[in-house]
Amino acid sequence: MRKRLGIVIAVASVLGCGAAAALPSQRAGAAAALPAPRAGAARTLCGPIGAHTLAASAVARAYSAAGVVYGCAAGGARSYRLGQQTTCIMSARVAPVTVAGRLAAYGLEQCGVDTGFTEVVVLRLTDGTVLHEPAATSPAGPESYQSVDSLVLRPDGAVAWIGTGSSLGTGARLTEVRRLDRRGEALLDAGSAVRTRSLRLRGSQLSWLHGAARRTATLR
Repeated sequence: MRKRLGIVIAVASVLGCGAAAALPSQRAGAAAALPAPRAGAARTLCGPIGAHTLAASAVARAYSAAGVVYGCAAGGARSYRLGQQTTCIMSARVAPVTVAGRLAAYGLEQCGVDTGFTEVVVLRLTDGTVLHEPAATSPAGPESYQSVDSLVLRPDGAVAWIGTGSSLGTGARLTEVRRLDRRGEALLDAGSAVRTRSLRLRGSQLSWLHGAARRTATLR
C-alpha cells in the first residue's frame, strides 16, 4: 500500500478538540470530552472558530488553517491533519473535500517531478480511521498524473467521484466516473465527453453529464 503523506494527526490545540492525536491506524485513546456547543456555534462544533470551513455537516467539519486542511467531528477529541492545500510536491495535497455525517472524503494527491498518484480517501473523523482509499482513476500510463474533479459522499461511507488522468509518456488522457459502496468499486462511465464538475448526489441517486445527456446510477 502506498504510504500516505497527508493522513497524519496535527499536534495542535483547537477549540472543542483535545490533545494531540495519534496516527489514524492507532487507537484514539483517552482524551478530554468536547464541551457542549454554545448557542449559535453549530458551524464550529470542533476546530478553531476563525479557521476557514471547507465543508461541514451538522456534526463534523473540514477546515483550513495556514494552508493545511484538517477534519474533526463533534464527539471526537482531536483534529486530524488531512494534507496541504496548495502543493503536492514532497507532501500531499487535498482537493476537493466533502463531509457527510461524521465522515470526510477527499482527493489526496502526491507528486514528484514527472509522476503523481491520487487517491480518494474516506476518513472517519471521530477516530481517524481510513475506511476507503481507492485510486482516483485507472492507470493512465507512464509518467502520469491524476486528479479528483468532483466528489460526493453519503454518511454510511458510500462515495462516488469523477477523476481525470493523463500520461506524459504516451499522451493518453482519461476521464472516469467511479463509485465505491457496499457492492465494491465500479467504473460507471468514461470518456472525454464526461463533464468533470457535474457529479451530483440526491439521497442515493447519482447523476452527471456526459455531453448534453444526464446519466444516473445508485449508491447502495
